[in-house]
Amino acid sequence: MERFNAESCEALTGYTDSQSLLSELEQTNLFLIPLDDDRIWYRYHHLFADFLQTELSKSETEKLYRKAALWHEQNDLLSEAVQYAIASGDLEFIADVIDRGLKKDTVWSGGNLTLYADWLDVLPPQAYQSRPALSLNASHILYLLGRFDLAEKQIDQTEQTLHALSPSLEKEQMLALASFYRGAIASVRGDTQQAIEKITFAQERLPQEHHLQHARGFFSLGLAYELSGQTALAVQNYLKSSEEAQSAGVHSLTIHALGAASQVQISQGQLQRAEQTCQSAIQIARGKRLPPLGLAESILGSIALERNDLAAAEEFLQNGIALSRRGGLIDDVILGLSHLARLHAYQGRISNAFETAQELNTIIQGFGVERMSMLAAAYIANLQLYTGQDELATRQWAAEYQADRPDQPHEFAELTLARVLLKAGDRENVLSILDALLLRGQAQGRVRTCIEVMILMALSHRAEKDIPDAVDWLSQALGLAAPEGFLRIFLDEGEALLDLLPKARQAAPELVDAILDSLQAESGKSPLDQLLEPLSEQELRVLGLIVAGKTNREIADELVISVGTAKWHVHNILQKLGVSNRSQAIARARELGF
Repeated sequence: MERFNAESCEALTGYTDSQSLLSELEQTNLFLIPLDDDRIWYRYHHLFADFLQTELSKSETEKLYRKAALWHEQNDLLSEAVQYAIASGDLEFIADVIDRGLKKDTVWSGGNLTLYADWLDVLPPQAYQSRPALSLNASHILYLLGRFDLAEKQIDQTEQTLHALSPSLEKEQMLALASFYRGAIASVRGDTQQAIEKITFAQERLPQEHHLQHARGFFSLGLAYELSGQTALAVQNYLKSSEEAQSAGVHSLTIHALGAASQVQISQGQLQRAEQTCQSAIQIARGKRLPPLGLAESILGSIALERNDLAAAEEFLQNGIALSRRGGLIDDVILGLSHLARLHAYQGRISNAFETAQELNTIIQGFGVERMSMLAAAYIANLQLYTGQDELATRQWAAEYQADRPDQPHEFAELTLARVLLKAGDRENVLSILDALLLRGQAQGRVRTCIEVMILMALSHRAEKDIPDAVDWLSQALGLAAPEGFLRIFLDEGEALLDLLPKARQAAPELVDAILDSLQAESGKSPLDQLLEPLSEQELRVLGLIVAGKTNREIADELVISVGTAKWHVHNILQKLGVSNRSQAIARARELGF
């Protein structure tokens, strides 16, 4: 064995004095290496172990591997049990060990899909025909890995096997599970009505004490409600999924469901609550670096992005993506990559941004889900638009999207289309898209979408020189964003908002000041630099004293200049600001964020 203790040795050899033998071997330095301070677990030096195995016949080896697998299985060490079963080479035995193992809820707690997929790869197709429970678990693993077509075929096979069996309670419950998993796949494909029907059907037929199955059902319902725009129900079902998973002792789904809930909370404009939900997921892991934590970390990275904390965002995203990759959690990898590409763009690493976006697109195309492929194309177009790269490709995307626009389009794709049309000057179509998005966003409680729509409304009116309406829309956006500290959503518009922000400052003074400071830091310009004739350094000093309420004499004394020179500076400042007196100058300076 790779490692052993007295009890496992007795199971394999039949010796009842294994503990004393192990102690004797250790004392005489016979290639025995202790693995813990309590002298419970040991291993042999690997060369000595290799030599000892040559002393066994093939039949003895296979028999001992089977014994090792059974002992580890009985002691809830499933990974090692499967490892020894595979080493035995007995396919039927291997299938039985994996089948029994995957029926235990706690086995799913680690969330290591890569490991489970490796187990399935060992099994021949006929192994599933007489083991419907194994077939269902295989379909769920394939679903979680994003192999939806294969998962569906596995469910088809399971149902064929079940229909051939005599009626029984176990058969009915497995058919209900098949309905659960079909509903989960329907959720991903955007067929929310079918998803809700199939999952509800299954929930009514499974005993309440089957916590893990109900947890999976509530999770898929959460996704269905999220895609259909019912955000409150989505959060409610995700949280219920987490509770049920915790009752089953399955940490992976407990954590993953909290991550899904926090994503919806962000769309609801609740950054602080989403952050708390992610922190709860981290606490449940109790210091263990479980793969499902990758989602929570990536979401914390997205929250840091919203707050424009790029350093924190990078750390969270890199850690989150690495964890998700380790566990084979493809959906979580996609989410992390989508935010990482934006982060690279914000950092000016344009080639890295598009490399990341292309990796994301390649993964999504492998799913074969049209809704997701359409979103990936919109994402790349949005990134091209933000970075000013390949304007022709962006226009081409818009034309293709409009030609094949779905009946229920995704809001991200619609927002991207609105941006392309706004840049092209097609204001009429822009406003119709934004009006529809705003109505839907308000009805569904998607506050973040409403903020972005209002910003685009402001830019659309600004393009038409309708400054009062532009300021009004921007003020509404600022009012929604200020309580939770949304910052990046305004910075993404760059200098386009510079002249509007000071005029809307009253709606959220602290947020406007933070936006202007960040824009100035990113561009190296202040709002005052946007004046047709910029102020000199001395004029800026004089303006500061005017805003402070100083008289011409006090300005002259402060700057050690003559009163006449002070008056001359004041006169020039009024002209450059386009005002006629000091009160107007003070108001204009404050509008410009001085």
